[in-house]
Amino acid sequence: MADKQEEKPEVKTSFFKRNGFMYEQILTTKKELKFVRYNPVDDSIKLVSEYESDKNIYRPLNGQEVWEGHIYLPSKAEDYGTDEDLENEIKEFIKVWLDIPEDFLQYCVWQIKQSWIYDRLNTINYLRFLGDTGQGKSRALAAIGFLHYKPIKTSGASTVAPIFRVINKWKGTLLIDEFDLKKSDETADFIKLINLGFEKGNPIMRCDQNNFENILYFDPYCPKVIATRKPFDDKATESRCFTNIMRGTTDKKIPAILDNGFYSDAMKLRNKLLMWRFKNYDKINIREYRDVDLGDIEPRTKQTHLGLLPLFADDIDKLKFFKEYLLEHDKRIIEDRRTSFQGKIVTALCELVELGIKDIAPIDIIRQGEFINIRKPDELMNSNTFSKYLKELGLTDRKVRNVEGKAKNCIVWTDDQLKNLAKRYGVDI
Repeated sequence: MADKQEEKPEVKTSFFKRNGFMYEQILTTKKELKFVRYNPVDDSIKLVSEYESDKNIYRPLNGQEVWEGHIYLPSKAEDYGTDEDLENEIKEFIKVWLDIPEDFLQYCVWQIKQSWIYDRLNTINYLRFLGDTGQGKSRALAAIGFLHYKPIKTSGASTVAPIFRVINKWKGTLLIDEFDLKKSDETADFIKLINLGFEKGNPIMRCDQNNFENILYFDPYCPKVIATRKPFDDKATESRCFTNIMRGTTDKKIPAILDNGFYSDAMKLRNKLLMWRFKNYDKINIREYRDVDLGDIEPRTKQTHLGLLPLFADDIDKLKFFKEYLLEHDKRIIEDRRTSFQGKIVTALCELVELGIKDIAPIDIIRQGEFINIRKPDELMNSNTFSKYLKELGLTDRKVRNVEGKAKNCIVWTDDQLKNLAKRYGVDI
């Protein structure tokens, strides 16, 4: 009697490539988990339940999140016409359900398309909707977020551990509502997830709770769409977000609730975006665009936006709009910095330099900027306390100098260092 053939190991995944074909998981209208197989040679597609290679059997992912509607998958791959047709259809859909500025709308369309090829890029940035209760944050999260690549719903009330796992499992887009976090260890982990997840190659390590000898690696890299009431305290987190401040709407044509038409139209667009992913996935080559001149913008802004360039870099008008939009974005960031505590320090320092004062100690900046002691409002801030803020600005070097017959512990900087600080904080010097 012949030996029973050993069953091949099962690989659960939502996307893979084999023998030139691309396989992407869908949930059909009959609630069946399938793969769409795309042939790039003739743009043909075929539905398959699984794929068997020499070593493994590939099957679709499953889970509570699928059947309870917490992740939104395409139902098939549909033709979308031209890129322009697709972008216009996305815009029209969003306008039905959401009131946002036209320039930010265009930016959102590019962000949506970028999410469908994000795994071909090295860095991405995040969309963030900021505003008080009832101003449209959650609506924006749905109207724009549900068009992203494999959107997964969650909130700031979730714990970090399952979010790590759902990102690792699906490698889709994280939609985080009510992401206003109180200070805690859990918050620190959330911030790390955001700060590290904008770039490939930043794994987060955790011990297996069942076996501390086993180290688990989680990859936080994925698109994220965030809704918050307040800006983040962490500057690095803020710098990774491209933010629209929500101000509500007076447009009475916008429906008050999301009905079945919303979900079916969003599904149709995800189906078209799936076909767009298939057709464009292997065309993405970020090296071709890394030397494109984006103007005098900050390095972080350039770094996180290079992934958008393959979408329109060959269109002169769109590239011009994009560059101008990024410049305005940077201006807002610099203005926010200028009015921050650190910005006021740089302003006071530059004012002293402009007055021709060369030997400047921390107390001189304190007096110039009138920085008071929070606990004792009638007193100026202590120099030792103030020095920690100078360290954050890179002003750590000191040199004792003889000033009017007295030893003075003065701050030391280079011309380039001062110019860079002035530029970063929007101070004229």
